[in-house]
Amino acid sequence: MLFYCQIEIFKRQGIKLSPATVNGWFAVLIELLEPLYETLKKEVMFWITFR
Repeated sequence: MLFYCQIEIFKRQGIKLSPATVNGWFAVLIELLEPLYETLKKEVMFWITFR
């Protein structure tokens, strides 16, 4: 979902969030998920290579 849509949903519920806050959350999430992504990528490439 696009950030501005999420911000609008929160706004309708009475929660004010700035775009910078949501962008910051997303940046942290990307950092946390990067090791998982790299591991999954290696596994997929292994199985594609050695079918």
